[in-house]
Amino acid sequence: MKKSLVLSASMIGIIVGAEPAFAQIADDEIIVTATRRAESIQDIPIAVTAILPEDLEKQGVVNIQNLTSVAPSFSTSQAQTASGTVVLRIRGVGTTSNNIGFESAVGVFIDGAYQSRPGIALGEFVDVERVEVLRGPQGTLFGRNTSAGALNVINARPDLEEFGGFFNATYGNFNQQNVQGAINIPLAEGKVAARLTGAYRKRDGFIDLIDSNGNDLGDSNDADQLVLRGQIGFEGDSGIKGRVVVDYSESDAICCAAVELLRGNSEINGLFNRVGLGARGGNGVALFNDDRK
Repeated sequence: MKKSLVLSASMIGIIVGAEPAFAQIADDEIIVTATRRAESIQDIPIAVTAILPEDLEKQGVVNIQNLTSVAPSFSTSQAQTASGTVVLRIRGVGTTSNNIGFESAVGVFIDGAYQSRPGIALGEFVDVERVEVLRGPQGTLFGRNTSAGALNVINARPDLEEFGGFFNATYGNFNQQNVQGAINIPLAEGKVAARLTGAYRKRDGFIDLIDSNGNDLGDSNDADQLVLRGQIGFEGDSGIKGRVVVDYSESDAICCAAVELLRGNSEINGLFNRVGLGARGGNGVALFNDDRK
């Protein structure tokens, strides 16, 4: 059992120039920037899966660890007993190591900024414009550390014209509490706007920790995350667009307890063998050598 605290101001950047267009649907056409410029997903010569916000919401995808439900070629696993470490794989290819200093073979990009450690991207998907999963080597356009592929996360940029925002809250099992919200404020109509986004998710652990004497040690695999993001977007008369992004995330959770399998009574009493299902009835080998006979 290990409790970890991860604090990160992961991105403080200025993006100036002809920014790529954001994903949009027009006449059943999805526009993506997987080639570093806005193109129809049907025209680009790259194997890419574009996931829009409504798809994330329908499938309950709250962070990159849940992306498998909408992008089957993408998978994640915990690298070690720490909430800030994760192994990313595309098509089964990735960097597997318990060393937190190793860089991933799947590059993670948030608003165009490369994240040198994949654990930085474990924050909530909130106020997202789209998520792109690029399969296969992407070194030509995205640089090194993309030999397996790239994950491109694009957040909603400030709207220069209209005041707006959203707020939602959900409650689930294991006392899960999830709050998300954003507010968009034009500071100079058509020229400068600010956008503030925040999310907080807390959930009790779903694995009970019990020592060899049967004493309850609490629970594990809980969630306690905070994400804050502030943006200033602007556009000049000449059409040059830019924005300043400040991103902060905090995670405080007891992580990564393994599930222990015990032999069931049907296996112990030989019932599976009697009906021709083998010694274990198709079940895996017990992970815990219990003394039940």
